[in-house]
Amino acid sequence: MAGTDGAGGAGGAGIIGSNLSITNSGTISGGAGGTADNSGNSLEFTGGSNTLTLQGSHWQLNGDIGLDNGSSLTFDQTQQQTVDNHITGDGSLIQGGRGTLTLTGVSDYTGGTTVYGNLNVGTTGALGTGDVKVKGGQIPGVNNPQLTFQADTSAQSLHIANTDGGGTVFQSTSTADHARIYNADGGSTTFQSDSTAGNSRIFNGDDGVTTFTGTGATAGNAFIVNADPGLTVFNNGADAGDAFVFNTDGGQTTFSDTGTSAASSHIVNVAGGSTSFDTQSTAGDSTITNVYG
Repeated sequence: MAGTDGAGGAGGAGIIGSNLSITNSGTISGGAGGTADNSGNSLEFTGGSNTLTLQGSHWQLNGDIGLDNGSSLTFDQTQQQTVDNHITGDGSLIQGGRGTLTLTGVSDYTGGTTVYGNLNVGTTGALGTGDVKVKGGQIPGVNNPQLTFQADTSAQSLHIANTDGGGTVFQSTSTADHARIYNADGGSTTFQSDSTAGNSRIFNGDDGVTTFTGTGATAGNAFIVNADPGLTVFNNGADAGDAFVFNTDGGQTTFSDTGTSAASSHIVNVAGGSTSFDTQSTAGDSTITNVYG
């Protein structure tokens, strides 16, 4: 461990300090007694930029992780790791490692989440309440980082921005709920079979793409804008549900493959926006309006 004012066990925390670099392959416990039943944080960051590297499969963090005074915590692991701790405070979390990180604890940190590698959301609420950014090109060799909402999880009301090749994936039975999602500069969002966009708002611009793919994948009641140029794709049996889709300034919506349907959606094409169907897909009971001039 290296950093400023780093100490073991101070104030009930296992380790407390700022600008710390911690590598853990053993056990760090909060509380004066050093047991999981005590109330102290396992790690408490009091400021600055901090790094945590988890090694092997026998490490433990017993207690919450505190991100105080606007501190940031970068997970920098090369292996797949799962963290089930409650993360709290006004600081931010960064997934900056090559190894996939899975968060399974419900957290309430407010400083936001940045994804440069691959991050799995294993439980609803794992990302706290701040804005989420998924950005490619920040880790050598990781050009398309991915944020994945696993089965039965929800994005709740998060604001998610996917840029520079970064992407968000909703797996089966997950939902975007009331999230606001922005895809640009090659950023993307994908809804897989039996997932839903819920009541989210999605903007695709500057080569941003949203894809609904597989039976049961649906746009739900989402509001989707494709512009400048952005694209929404429905294929492999997906449907547009009751969504409102607005295509403008080169924005497009496409439907392809057997079983793919515009369902009961409302689609508006204006100022160079367009909607297309191949011979296998169907417009269903949708309302499509073309506005020219």
